[in-house]
Amino acid sequence: MERNIQKELEQRNLTQQEYSDYLNLFRFAADKIFKDKKHSKFRKGVHQMTSLYDQLPSVREKRLRAKLEGMLEEMRLEKENALDALARKEAELAEKEAEYAKREAECEKNEAELVRLKELLHQHHIVLTP
Repeated sequence: MERNIQKELEQRNLTQQEYSDYLNLFRFAADKIFKDKKHSKFRKGVHQMTSLYDQLPSVREKRLRAKLEGMLEEMRLEKENALDALARKEAELAEKEAEYAKREAECEKNEAELVRLKELLHQHHIVLTP
């Protein structure tokens, strides 16, 4: 653990004073824990000592980076799912537009046929009554 704190100092995540404070805390905690080994507070002491390690800047940074990576991966998956859904909707829309264009062409064809038939009726002097 002392090596980890030394690395923190070398990486300038800790000042010399913080480094000394951490070492003193660890030594104090270790003395207290190992003297009270048979005592019921042993587990609590171990937890308190290891929680000091969890407060080191690099440990917090690693934990936060891992959490951030998890969140980013989750967001990437959500984005991918949203893009897939969008692609499906666009494909549906394209199908509907094609169907609309097909029906529009049929309507135009029918209207042209109707106009032709009306002209034919008009040529033969046949009047349509409503």
